[in-house]
Amino acid sequence: MKRSGLADFRFHDLRHTWASWHRQAGTSCDELKDLGGWKSRVMVDRYAKFATENLAVAASRIEAGQGENGGNVLRFPYGEERKEKQLSG
Repeated sequence: MKRSGLADFRFHDLRHTWASWHRQAGTSCDELKDLGGWKSRVMVDRYAKFATENLAVAASRIEAGQGENGGNVLRFPYGEERKEKQLSG
């Protein structure tokens, strides 16, 4: 470890990385629970973290105005649109 220049590293840290990579690749929590040998989903959540880049896909679902099944997402008017509706209605 000294030659690698890594400080404060434990072999166990690789388990966190492995679990996070699985979640980011689309492995479900239940699959990962079985693969990692954890007894509960709480432990999976403690080990597996998403990178924030992966959340952009989820956030864009609402921005696109369509739900996962192709249905329209209910939008509420806000800002200028809301003021215009109140004035005209």
